[in-house]
Amino acid sequence: MLKALHSLSKSFWIIPESFALYYNTHIYLTNLSDFSTVNEIYSRYMGNVTPSRSTVRVASLPKGAFVEIEMIAKKSSIL
Repeated sequence: MLKALHSLSKSFWIIPESFALYYNTHIYLTNLSDFSTVNEIYSRYMGNVTPSRSTVRVASLPKGAFVEIEMIAKKSSIL
């Protein structure tokens, strides 16, 4: 989970403290019993920034992953 959030921050060329640019997050889990753990990590990583979020259970994810995160972000004016 932490690796996924870190990868997202790198792909948007921002640092985690700049998550205010994010508007929406979709989290896909293969096991909903992992929700509390995912929620705890997500909360620590995102801090006080709370974009709208949905979490969905899926049967499987590519490459055997147990979590996939999709975020919608505002385009930076510096890009």
